[in-house]
Amino acid sequence: MIEFLNQYLRGHLASEFINQYAAAPCREVGVPERIRHACTGGELLEVIRRFNTGVKPKPIYISMALTDGLNYIAFDRVCIDLDTQPGRLSELTILLKANAPRLGNYLWLEFTGYKGYRACVKLPGLIEYREDEYTRALIKGYQRWLARRLGADAYLDPQVVGDLKRMFRVPYTINEKSGERAIPIDLNLNPLNPREALGEFKAIKPINLPPMDAIRHGVDVTIEEPKPLIKHRGWGSICLENPEFGMVCGPSVLTGYGWIHYIIRNRIPIPDARHTAIWTTLGQATVMGLVTRSEAEDWLKLSLKAYPDQEGEPIESYLRLFEYFVNYRARHRVNPPTWRTLVTWRSRNGGQAGAWTRHLAVNVIHALYEANVVSVKDPGRLRELLK
Repeated sequence: MIEFLNQYLRGHLASEFINQYAAAPCREVGVPERIRHACTGGELLEVIRRFNTGVKPKPIYISMALTDGLNYIAFDRVCIDLDTQPGRLSELTILLKANAPRLGNYLWLEFTGYKGYRACVKLPGLIEYREDEYTRALIKGYQRWLARRLGADAYLDPQVVGDLKRMFRVPYTINEKSGERAIPIDLNLNPLNPREALGEFKAIKPINLPPMDAIRHGVDVTIEEPKPLIKHRGWGSICLENPEFGMVCGPSVLTGYGWIHYIIRNRIPIPDARHTAIWTTLGQATVMGLVTRSEAEDWLKLSLKAYPDQEGEPIESYLRLFEYFVNYRARHRVNPPTWRTLVTWRSRNGGQAGAWTRHLAVNVIHALYEANVVSVKDPGRLRELLK
C-alpha cells in the first residue's frame, strides 16, 4: 500500500517538482491553505488512521496537487466523477464495461465506493496552473473529452468539471458519505489490490491530446470581441498586418463576419480547428442568420471529407456538437471573431486574442490562401503554424 500511494501521488511528475503531499480532515483538502499535515509513505497511512478512528462517517480525504504550500503550481492528470441516481448504477456499469477497453492502458478507473466511478488520464506533460479563464477552460476541455470518449456525458458530475481541488482524490481513501473506500479497478471493472493497482498505474500511458486540442472542449469560454488594426485599405480590398506571417490582403467582402459567409457559401474547407469553428463561430452564426443550419452542416461534411479527423472522430459527432452549440448560443450569445481579429490576433481592447481564436485563424487564412482568395506576405511561416 505504501509503495502504491507513493507512486500514485507522484504520477509522472519529475521528482524535483514534488514539494509535499497534503492530507486534511475536510471535504476540500485540495485547497492548499487547509493543509494540516505534509507526509509521504507510511506517514500518510498514519494520518488516514488517526483521522478516521472512531468517526462516522469517515471524514478523511486525501488530495494530490503540486503546491508551494499555499497555492497550486501545476497538474499532470485530470479525473472525472461519473455518478448515478440510486438504483441506476448497473446502467453506468454496463456502459463502462463496453467503452473503457477502447482507451486501453491510457485509462485509470476506480469504483468510488458510493454511487459511481472515477476515471483519470495522464496528460502529455506537466501543465502550469493559473487562476485564469484559460486554465479553467483547459481543465474542462480535458474532462469533457474524457467523458465523451467513454460515452458517459450524461453521468458526468458537474461539480468536478473545471474544479481542480476536487480532481485529486486518492484510491483506498474513504468516501465521506458512505464510509467506503475508493477501490481501483481494471478495464473489466474488477477490483485491484494495491500490488495489482501499482502495476496497472505504472503501465498507464499519457494521452496524446495537446492543450491546444483539448481546450476546444472547454465550451464555457467567452471569446473577446475584436478590435481592428487596419494598415491599408484599397478599392474593393482590405490589408491587415499579422504579427507572424505579415500582411494579409483580400476582398473587402471578408470584413466583419463576411469571412464566415464566404468560406461556407463558396465551400472552402479548413484542414483543422473544426471543433473550434463550431463553438466559436458556427453555432452563433447560425443563430444570427449569417448561414443556414443546412449550409453549416454541409460545410462541416465537406471539410471532414477533404481533411478527415486525425483521431477518426466521425462526422456524426461533429454534427451533434454543432447542434448543441446552435441551442447553446441561442441562450448564451458570444459573437464570432471578425475578419480583423482573425488576421491581427488582437481584441477590441488591444489585447492578444485567445489561443483558440489564433488556431482557427491560421486554418481559415491558409484555406483562403490556397483557394487564391487572399495573399500572404510570408506563406511559409503560415504553413509552419498550420503544422
